[in-house]
Amino acid sequence: MATSVPASLRGVIYGLGAMSWNRDPELRLLPSPSSHSLFRQAHSALQIEYHLPNQWTLQASLLLIHERPGDNFTMETPRTWILSSQSTAIAQMLGLHRDPKDWNIAAWEKRMRKKLWWSSYVTDIWSCVCHGNAPHINKDSFSTALVDVEEIAEEDEIDKDLQEQFLGPLDVSANVTARARFVESVKLSRILHELLHSFYSDEAYKRNLSNPSAGESKLLEIDAQLESWMLLRASCVGNASSTDPRDFSTNGPLHLSYFAVKALLFRALMWPINVASKADPKSSLRRYFSKALGEFDRFLEFIMKIDAHSLNCFWGAHARSQLVLCGNFIVSLFLMAPTPDQVQATFRLLESTQSALKIWRELADNEDAISLLRPTLLRIDTLFTQAARMMDTGNI
Repeated sequence: MATSVPASLRGVIYGLGAMSWNRDPELRLLPSPSSHSLFRQAHSALQIEYHLPNQWTLQASLLLIHERPGDNFTMETPRTWILSSQSTAIAQMLGLHRDPKDWNIAAWEKRMRKKLWWSSYVTDIWSCVCHGNAPHINKDSFSTALVDVEEIAEEDEIDKDLQEQFLGPLDVSANVTARARFVESVKLSRILHELLHSFYSDEAYKRNLSNPSAGESKLLEIDAQLESWMLLRASCVGNASSTDPRDFSTNGPLHLSYFAVKALLFRALMWPINVASKADPKSSLRRYFSKALGEFDRFLEFIMKIDAHSLNCFWGAHARSQLVLCGNFIVSLFLMAPTPDQVQATFRLLESTQSALKIWRELADNEDAISLLRPTLLRIDTLFTQAARMMDTGNI
């Protein structure tokens, strides 16, 4: 194993650290290094390392996706998608998509390869959703077995003397939660991949047109998988808020990603969502509307439970798009509500979501938290300037 960290990975780690500089009560009194300058140096180093990529290179490429963009960019810039494709290419060049179980390599390297593959997988699946593209990783193009918490625990094992010197019980507990969070994220991403393959690909679109009942059955299977994931997930990731004030990671992004998958699932189940479907009692829109509304009442409960500390934790590059997916789906429910009672119910949901996001805005104390909620809140605020008139005239 390499004994020194290459320039690209050092630059990314320092750059991400600089983004959180003001969180430390002692560091905030000192001048902060430029995160953008550190990231530029990391990018330059990475261009050289691409000629002979290794596991360090992949880690740097994956972490670069979480760089905060400049003020003139958004989190949805195509650069995120491009970096994701580079990470996938590196992972495949290193053969991480092949299960190393029977390979004659050290046990720690097998664990590391699996962890890096699934990190690349999760990044690819969510980047494709956030940018409306097909995944680079085909559903049947890899054989790497699922990683489990025990494997990650062995890989992350810390010398007992160092643990006693630098870490306390809360740090160890947070590390256990982070491992479980990663494993659950992989499981959820696999369900999402199945959904994309079954409904959101060009071939799936053709299949569902010719045999809609088969497509609906498949979507209901995926819905059952999501419900099982929710019921069987590790208990330590059940609480969306962070319980340790020193821990700047949170389960919030994992919960948000679940609701983003649910939004995509209901969009597929209720398709086509149009005026004709509103009037047809047998349409998918009418049959699944109440269930979708109930699910996003749960989403409202989730965002109302997020406290200031959890909101200002690290949410990652994909959370903003996931929140936009959820917000847009609630807006579409309101616009396509079939009955007057459902119009009123979705209006209340929309109104409560707006209020909860305004509370988030008051709690946000850093650029990342503000960036997370801004587009969704703006979308709902814009709709509310017209909603009363639309309800009065019946043009919904």
